[in-house]
Amino acid sequence: MYLALLRPAFSLWTSLLRRGGSHGNDAVASLAEAGGASALAAAGPRLIFKHSTACPFSLMAAEQVRRFAERRPEVPVLRVLVLQERALSNAVAEATGVLHESPQVIWMEDGEVRGHLSHGEVRTDALEAWFPAEEA
Repeated sequence: MYLALLRPAFSLWTSLLRRGGSHGNDAVASLAEAGGASALAAAGPRLIFKHSTACPFSLMAAEQVRRFAERRPEVPVLRVLVLQERALSNAVAEATGVLHESPQVIWMEDGEVRGHLSHGEVRTDALEAWFPAEEA
């Protein structure tokens, strides 16, 4: 009986994992396509999202990051698929000095690490707290 109740949710979860979660969303770009680790030194703010396509926690974090990216398009969000882009993921850890975790978001601004979140800390409201909306 319980299996019958869980089957639809499990089916959705596995199909999302096969597709890599929401990593195909246009609001979140690929760090590799944006210039790789050299893009970390760019001027202005940006978020680096380290995402594992095999982890249900990372899938939930991807949805939170996607929501943030859609609400705040002025803040570039660059994704690293940690399983498929292990060398890039390691280069980010080395360049930033932030120990690798997944899921993980690293806030970079003008080449400096300003903050980082991992696992259950990766929530839309936590990301928005880093970038308070400007008052009119």
